[in-house]
Formats: sequence, C-alpha cells, structure tokens
Amino acid sequence: MEKEISYGIIPLTKSEEGNWKLYLVKHRNGNFWGFPKGHKESHENEIDAARRELFEETSLHVKRVVEKKPFLETYQFKHHEGHDVAKTVYYYLAEVDSATEIEWQYGGILDGGWFKPEEAIERMTFDEGKRLCEQVISKLKN
Repeated sequence: MEKEISYGIIPLTKSEEGNWKLYLVKHRNGNFWGFPKGHKESHENEIDAARRELFEETSLHVKRVVEKKPFLETYQFKHHEGHDVAKTVYYYLAEVDSATEIEWQYGGILDGGWFKPEEAIERMTFDEGKRLCEQVISKLKN
C-alpha cells in the first residue's frame, strides 16, 4: 500500500458575536467537504507547507497558529489509478484573516464557507473529518 502525507490548516475566525467559526472547502478530487490541505515541497517545513496550501486553495492568510501540535487525520482510499493509499494529514489550528476576499483554487476547490463548529461537523463528508472537528471544539473550549 502506498503511503501519502499532506499538511493543512484548520482555519479559524471569530464572528462578530465572538464565537469561533471554521472554514471548510469542498474538494473537487473526491467531491468531499474537509479542510484545505496539500503536499509539502522539498524546501518547506510542515507549517509553511500548510500555510501555502491554505493560501493556494482559498487565498486566506494565517494570522497566528493557535496550536503548534498538529491534529492528525488518517484514512485509506483507492487512487484513481487503482492502487490503495494510506493517507496521513497533519493539520495546524490557526486563526486566519477572514477579511480577505476568498478565491478558490481553480480546478481544485468546488465550494467553501464559514461554519460554526457544530455545523462543520455536520458538513464534513467523512467520519475522520467529523472526529477532527470534535477535537477542535474540545481544544477551543479549553
């Protein structure tokens, strides 16, 4: 089984009422809701890769990383070429500049939006994403 590693940001912002919201994207490849993520380039560290991927997919900028210890998402899928892939994604919780006009990556992102954490759980396509949102909610309460 092929192994694949990606890095992403769990984008956070505070609403006018002072409540946290999460930004989710609908990925074209697989047609699923999740967080922005992608592969690291050879010259990058993990957080830099996650920041770049966030910007490339959404045009959002990280203001501050809230949690330096990454949240892990692991799952398996069948690649379009037919082989099985074991995927690990390292996500960093970060507050982003929500005043930025969001522009989705052409060809990569179908949709996106800000959601209350509980709404994000419902929107997530896969159980791993739902579990990740639950961990984020727990972290935000502390």
